[in-house]
Amino acid sequence: MQRHDLKTWPRQFSAIIAGSKKYELRVNDRNFQEGDELMLQEWDPQTGRYTGRHILTAIGYMTRGGEFGLPENLCVMSLQIQWWNTGNAA
Repeated sequence: MQRHDLKTWPRQFSAIIAGSKKYELRVNDRNFQEGDELMLQEWDPQTGRYTGRHILTAIGYMTRGGEFGLPENLCVMSLQIQWWNTGNAA
């Protein structure tokens, strides 16, 4: 099991916290595996800074590139939230 620290933009971050986004679509440049942890850190592209909010998730299930028409370099990962810190954004 590995832990991957990833930037997540505010709209997607908020959707994960709200429970409406239960997956991550990413370029699979880190050899993601089921059971790996994703530390999703909210990143504001307008300021170029982290907000201080973050979510620890685990990858529950993956669809890898080449399956179901998904391009080879992409993957879709189901998210299982472990804990989060959504205090005031900086």
